[in-house]
Amino acid sequence: MFKVIYIDLNNHMRQKYFQSIYFAFLIVISFSMSYYYRSIYNIKSYKYVFELNKDINTLIIGDSHPMSSLDPDIIKNSKNISLDSENYFFTYYKLKYYISYNSHIKNVILGFSTHNVSKMSSEMFIFHEPTEKQVLERYYRILDFEGKYRIMSSRKYFIISVLKYDLGIPLEIYKDDFLLKKLFNRNIYESDYKFVGEFYKSDKSNVNNKDIQKKIKEYYYNDHMIYPGESDLNIEYLNKIIEMCSKKGIKVYLYSSPVFPTFKELIPKENLIDFERVKKDVIQNHKNTVYIDHTDYVLERKDYGDQDHLNSLGAKVVSHIIYGILLKDNENNFK
Repeated sequence: MFKVIYIDLNNHMRQKYFQSIYFAFLIVISFSMSYYYRSIYNIKSYKYVFELNKDINTLIIGDSHPMSSLDPDIIKNSKNISLDSENYFFTYYKLKYYISYNSHIKNVILGFSTHNVSKMSSEMFIFHEPTEKQVLERYYRILDFEGKYRIMSSRKYFIISVLKYDLGIPLEIYKDDFLLKKLFNRNIYESDYKFVGEFYKSDKSNVNNKDIQKKIKEYYYNDHMIYPGESDLNIEYLNKIIEMCSKKGIKVYLYSSPVFPTFKELIPKENLIDFERVKKDVIQNHKNTVYIDHTDYVLERKDYGDQDHLNSLGAKVVSHIIYGILLKDNENNFK
């Protein structure tokens, strides 16, 4: 026995029609939200954040060494934008923005010490997942396509950065102070960007052998206590920084900050050889570069915050010397 099934074609067509409208609406909303979130994170929209006062002619940049040892209140007409654990790859992109918007910058003081050529120290924060999250939250937005390609990976936090900053997918917005400020129409300031550093002022002093051994391993040795060699990435971007400054008529001062004597004694000889070679090559190839070596500068124990960083007491001594060098160079330029 056969059953006759009646199909209401008009009703079926209406359902298909409304489903199509619904999905089209979702697509439009998704693209609109994506565009909106990407526009919020577009760093070029906030160029005012990078614009400095016209009296600032010197930028201090690098990792925690210049961050803790060079006081901009003493080095007049300077701004310290150094940040802990920053390598030259990220310094290059950060500096690129600052000098693009500030034609009055004449000098760059760049931290340059033995650990800056060590592969272990310079690359561990980029390619190690425990620290990758912090690095990408700081710097991903200032990278161009080439920069993103250089550190591209299939790890969790790189994928999250692509989804959030490039595709505009609103991930973890409840944790994002920057996004929340923008959504509620609050002003965005320089301090809202995690890649912008400053002078770290501390009066504490804690130098001990246990921490010295720990830091030496962290800077120079892998898990098998082998020095893995120099960082091609960091050396490449060191040269790119100097070349970029040269094109803008900016003089670069490579600055090695003081370290506690016991610390220096434990630096691997292979690293010291690499450092000397890199330093020699840079000075020979870039005429706009001066090297200032304060590694062996004699300070008292109380002037150190720890084994390889100065506190405010040590920074006061060194900053006066650096400022004197800048003043002397400036006088010679006008003779």
